[in-house]
Amino acid sequence: MEFTDEFGQCLVCGDRSAGKHYGVMACYGCKGFFRRTIRSAQTYTCRFQQKCSIDKDQRNACRFCRFQRCLQVGMEPDAIRPDRDIIGKQKNPRRKKILKRQDSSLSISYPQTPEMPVEDSLISILIDIELRASAGQLNNENIGFTRVKADPDVDLASLFVNAHLYIDDMFEISYGPGRVASTEELKAAFKRKVFSCIHWIDALFSLAGVSSIREKVCVLKSVFAQYCLFAQAARTAQISIDPNTFFLCNRAILPRVPPRDLIETNLLANNMIARVLDELVLPTRRIHLSECEAVALTAMIILNPEAPGLSPRTMSELSLLRDRVQTALFQTIRERLQPEHTVQAVTSRFGNLLLLLPPLARVSTLFAENVHFARMFGTQIVDPILVEVFSDEHGMQRSDI
Repeated sequence: MEFTDEFGQCLVCGDRSAGKHYGVMACYGCKGFFRRTIRSAQTYTCRFQQKCSIDKDQRNACRFCRFQRCLQVGMEPDAIRPDRDIIGKQKNPRRKKILKRQDSSLSISYPQTPEMPVEDSLISILIDIELRASAGQLNNENIGFTRVKADPDVDLASLFVNAHLYIDDMFEISYGPGRVASTEELKAAFKRKVFSCIHWIDALFSLAGVSSIREKVCVLKSVFAQYCLFAQAARTAQISIDPNTFFLCNRAILPRVPPRDLIETNLLANNMIARVLDELVLPTRRIHLSECEAVALTAMIILNPEAPGLSPRTMSELSLLRDRVQTALFQTIRERLQPEHTVQAVTSRFGNLLLLLPPLARVSTLFAENVHFARMFGTQIVDPILVEVFSDEHGMQRSDI
């Protein structure tokens, strides 16, 4: 592969260059990404056979392939000078303030250069949250927890306190052509998404500066149905053009008309899969949702300040963070479309992305109704965790956790 050292173009992603950094022409985003990777000795993995496209639209989607691209075009790890990159040696006071805002539980820092676009800071954090939520093992921040035997009666609050309570169910999320889901695989997929949603809520609450377990449970119960359906509908739209197949997070599939044994669980009653395919997957596929846009919409779904049971302070903090995510999403679209498109094109795409949310809310209500039906009339027992997620009670039954 040949790389042209053309002034004005980042050799890593093709975006506008900010000059020569670590031996090659690079934008601020790729410069900062390369520096953070080397300084923190990060190791990445690729979920897509190490063949990801790295351009200004998708550069945040796969950190493994982005780092390999940095090396391929000639970025030099030895060019990163510790005496200039250590936080304590920075001379820019504005930069110092940004660097000090660090989430200790996630080990994710805010942008390290004031020139870095919003999409390369907050959006990259959201992508990292998604990668961790999809991983098949617990992250380093959970090492201090004590592993205990799984308790079938464990409640949602306990899952937020001790992640090792669900370690045995943390298979790596993966989508792809597979066999039609069994009843156990269907329930396992929904249960796995509960744990992913817990990770997302933990991470976003940390970014918002909120720590209440009770309020985390309130948000989980309020947003899980939308999160679960959107996450799997977005992946289905990205990996397949089949209008009659819905992909689950454990590589099982659901046809438009599910087999009888799945319908009898009542989890898929009321023609739910057909509605998901037509009202969620199809419009998402038409809009060609990028990874950056997908994680931004995921965060906006979870950051629901109207969830019942939240304090005024938490409502305010979640609303402020959601506004930041919306700004980052708009910036991502603008960076992707400029300079070929007008401001009208940017606002149009932004609006079209937001139009994915109303039908998601409608179908999610159907999902919640089906869980209640399954609990009352299904031939299979619904997992207790899923039952509690969709119960009418908000917050914890136990206090002061």
